[in-house]
Amino acid sequence: MSNVNLPFPFPDALEEFSVETSAVSSRFGIHPGATVNVVTKSGSNAFHGDLFEYLRNYHMNARNFFALHRDSLKRNQFGGTAGGKIIRDRLFFFGGYQGTRNRSDPPSLTTYIPTAAMLNGDFSALAGPTCTSTPNGKQLATPFGTGNQIPKTMLNPVAVKVASSYLPINDADQCGKVTYGIPVTGDEEQVIGRIDFVHNPKHTIFGRYFIDAFKNPATYDGKNLLTTTQAGNLEMAQSATIGDNYTFGPGTLNSFHATFNRRRDDRGPTAIPINPTLLGVNMYSAVPNFLLLSVTGGFSTFCGTCAPGHFNVNSYQVADDVDVIRGRHQMAFGVNLVRVQNNTISGFQENGNFTFNGSRTGIGLADFMLGLPNDFSQTNATPDDLRQWIMSFYAQDTFKISSRLTLNAGVRWEPTFSDPDKYGRGTSFSLPGFLAGQRSSIYPNAPAGLFFKGDPGIPDAMWNGHMANFAPRLGIVWNPHGDGRDTLRVGGGILYDATETWFNERETTNAPIGTNIDTPNPIGGLSDPWQGYPSGNPFPQNGRAFFPTAGIYVNMPIDPKPTYVANWNVTYQRQLFGGWIGSVSYLGNKTTHLWSDRGEVNPAIYVPGNCTAGQYGLTKPGPCSTTDNTKLRRRFYLANPTLGAAYASVNTMDDGAVAHYNGLLLSLEHRLAHNFIFNANYTDSNCISDSDFGAALAASNNSQPFNRHADWGPCVFDTRHNFNMSLVANSGMKGANQWVRRLLSDWQLAPLLHASSGQPINLITGKDNSRTAINQSNNDRPNQVLADVSATNSICYTGATPCVQWFNKDAFQPNAIGAFGNLGRNAVRGPHTVNVDFALSRTFKINDRHSVQARADVFNILNHANFVGPISPAGGTAYPTFSNGVNPNNLSTSSFGRIQSAFDPRIVQFALKTFF
Repeated sequence: MSNVNLPFPFPDALEEFSVETSAVSSRFGIHPGATVNVVTKSGSNAFHGDLFEYLRNYHMNARNFFALHRDSLKRNQFGGTAGGKIIRDRLFFFGGYQGTRNRSDPPSLTTYIPTAAMLNGDFSALAGPTCTSTPNGKQLATPFGTGNQIPKTMLNPVAVKVASSYLPINDADQCGKVTYGIPVTGDEEQVIGRIDFVHNPKHTIFGRYFIDAFKNPATYDGKNLLTTTQAGNLEMAQSATIGDNYTFGPGTLNSFHATFNRRRDDRGPTAIPINPTLLGVNMYSAVPNFLLLSVTGGFSTFCGTCAPGHFNVNSYQVADDVDVIRGRHQMAFGVNLVRVQNNTISGFQENGNFTFNGSRTGIGLADFMLGLPNDFSQTNATPDDLRQWIMSFYAQDTFKISSRLTLNAGVRWEPTFSDPDKYGRGTSFSLPGFLAGQRSSIYPNAPAGLFFKGDPGIPDAMWNGHMANFAPRLGIVWNPHGDGRDTLRVGGGILYDATETWFNERETTNAPIGTNIDTPNPIGGLSDPWQGYPSGNPFPQNGRAFFPTAGIYVNMPIDPKPTYVANWNVTYQRQLFGGWIGSVSYLGNKTTHLWSDRGEVNPAIYVPGNCTAGQYGLTKPGPCSTTDNTKLRRRFYLANPTLGAAYASVNTMDDGAVAHYNGLLLSLEHRLAHNFIFNANYTDSNCISDSDFGAALAASNNSQPFNRHADWGPCVFDTRHNFNMSLVANSGMKGANQWVRRLLSDWQLAPLLHASSGQPINLITGKDNSRTAINQSNNDRPNQVLADVSATNSICYTGATPCVQWFNKDAFQPNAIGAFGNLGRNAVRGPHTVNVDFALSRTFKINDRHSVQARADVFNILNHANFVGPISPAGGTAYPTFSNGVNPNNLSTSSFGRIQSAFDPRIVQFALKTFF
């Protein structure tokens, strides 16, 4: 179980596809969300199959709203299926193949880089009114520049080398704005094969194998570092299943299957050398081809998920289901057992991570050119070999009480098992142990309060599972009038969430394995980040168990409570006239013990007022709390300076978050009759929570220390209004003459409309004004000072590339020093979405066994600009950027509130299929 799902076989290989939502029966579990069921095709006595090809070409497509020209998309998807008999009535085969060839160089990404003027020390344009979107511009903070001019001798040689040799400065405008594209391949091969054996009418056996290979290599050519922000991926997913179905009698069916799944992901950059050491930084670089840095309001290179690594997951599953029909009872019993192996290694900060947030000069790019990062951190590579069991048992009974009333009741037992590392890696932090000065017996040189496998009371996985996870389910179906024309369904249940094996994988970033060390405002800056560090540069460790000063740790509580969801629904469905069906539903759920990464236990404490030299590490009189003395204001250090110096951030998983969802769903459907199918639905919903579940326990996301409810707000996926409408219409010309039938018969028209309101956006101040040092200043939120936060003028830049101002920057102000902003989490809304797709096809019948289908699909046929918000549809750009690397949800950037990316424009696809 990881944060990546296995791919589905391509559509032509599928016989059935269904989605179970809301209060599902006890047959379904593992996760409380929707359950997707996919059934692949089988062979039969008749030989049958199809061949197909889909084609997309940029000549037929529109230009993206923010692009200067159309991209170079060329996409071919081709393949086929075939099935038939090996032995008549006994042994059958089915197989299929789909290949995808994809080439695209979309010029639609925007960021800001140093300009030629900045390389000469001239920051007047960057700090001027045009580039800062302020009436009077900005003045760089003293003593760095007078009149926004910085002497060239003050510029950092490493920064100058990066800007002059590895960034397209000749393409930048006066503000440093550049538009570029990252070439995409995304080639994929899918192969599926299935054998079915009918031993006798009671006994059938099948075997299936599926493989999916995806290749999207990195594209960095040694010249433009902006193209490194997309990782290269070589992935392969495989699934092998054996199934056995046996009918013991007219009312008893047993279904058994055994499955092996494997997903391999080799990730990383190109082999072209680029790293801090090669650029002249005085530090150790573990790999030759990785450089991780980011500039607030500017560019970034590579990314945390672009680092070299492999992520391999194996799972072994056996399951058995028994269905029994006895009179008015339809009962089901089953067991499911899964063994998961998660074998990974990631080097996301093994070459260090530099961030520049503008805290020194007021502008991030100026901080970068001066070589003044606000934070630097480094780790070793972090391996994980996690092992976990997933087990469940269920019993279910559907009882037909009368012809008008049916009761469905069941229970599922789904215990939570922990996920120990095969080699015993990981740590467990105890605050009482720290306060008592207790040390590990396994690593006596470890900091007080840090314990390991083998220490008293420490489980193998650093946390314990939970066995008493019983999940009841109950539902009724009532036909009020007894004529089958209307139905009332009421259901409810509890569903437990099987722990994601990947969730706590970053425990190996802790010392002495990963040894994550954080250094705010490093004395030596970009050129020598370890200058002044006690005992010098701690890397490489060369196998020694090293516990650093100001180490970063993530931590699981010993006895976490399992996440569960209680959901309930009421649906009334009515058959209207002429094949029309209408329904109205209320859907609700509550998530309890939602696991989150909002548990920072060692924040910096804000000390108000001014202090004398020597207090809290100050070298001269001034404010007691600055970003330079963060380490000396942390909670543990203040409690015990000797023992507390070993710790920087200690983020403990918080299992106390909750979430609530309520929704009204209206639906109108016309089943296949009179040559058309129609479906329309509208959802008015609301989701609110303390936290949004993340893929892994990492840096803390709480905005205020020890105040979970300060982050109570809309869920990140909260789409209040959602409307969908689809139509499939077939032409029928039975009564027409021969030529009319030839011209107009067998056409199919299929439009699809989707419209939804904007999703939440979490705005941040971008600086550690609260002086709590939570997540490197990324969690402070600003004050909202105007009721209407919408931009007064949506046109924000008159350059070659368009720009849309979404928020009014004057509606927000930074939170005061030592205080928290009044703006809530996810408190403002991003852009809405309106999309219309259209498909037109015709089937040409050659004879009873052969036919050809020609098809044209137009996606976003209206070419409506759907701007990128915080959450994206499948295939879109993901949170948190409107534009690449700029983070316009950050109040400290000149691009705050700007939209500079849009989803796909109109794209045309042609297809040809032949059926036999």
